[in-house]
Amino acid sequence: MHFLKSDELDYLQYPGPPDEFAYVRVALWLQQHGYTLLLDDDSWKDGRSTIADAVIYNYRMGYHEYEEVIELLTKSNEEGLLLPVV
Repeated sequence: MHFLKSDELDYLQYPGPPDEFAYVRVALWLQQHGYTLLLDDDSWKDGRSTIADAVIYNYRMGYHEYEEVIELLTKSNEEGLLLPVV
């Protein structure tokens, strides 16, 4: 997910400025490759995840916190087609 940050983003230090469209760009890219990205707040509030609020905040702000990105990718692709690896 290294491509979350756009080239135009004025990144000086962690965590950097918000980029509200980062995950929209990623979701579109993933869709082109046959994957989905679960960016629906209601889907996260159904009790499936204990870090739901952090995941929602992360994708709304365009941040790329490790645990939240891993959780997002894992829950978005429960059939195991997309494996998050560092």
